[in-house]
Amino acid sequence: MKQITKKQGGFTLIEVVLVLAIGALIILMALLAFGGASRSRRDTARANLAGQIQAGVEQSAANTGGAYPDETAFNALKGQYKWVDPGSGTVVWGTGTPTGIGVVYVQGGTCTDGTTFGTDTASTTTYAVVYRQENGNATVCKSN
Repeated sequence: MKQITKKQGGFTLIEVVLVLAIGALIILMALLAFGGASRSRRDTARANLAGQIQAGVEQSAANTGGAYPDETAFNALKGQYKWVDPGSGTVVWGTGTPTGIGVVYVQGGTCTDGTTFGTDTASTTTYAVVYRQENGNATVCKSN
């Protein structure tokens, strides 16, 4: 008697699992790359914002006889120029280095090497713009 064999098509379970695992790895790598790019983009925007704040503060000082803005004047400038941090959503007037991600304007602040921050709260002739970067979590300090 002649035996009839029926050939079955399709993939084995191992082949299906292997393809799914490779697809998951590709998606994971894409998500990790996107997250890093977003942090870099926000850090770049934060550095640009610090420059805009410095320009606005210098313009304000030129208009007011050389005194840099106090908290009230800075908040008015912030509203006028619509300064918004890309990560935290706010720019604040403060007295020290930011504890979280964000931009802080400090009247009387000074920077010694681009990262080290000091303050003389009685001074109206110095200021610092301090912010923390998400990539590497480094503190950046810019002053006049």
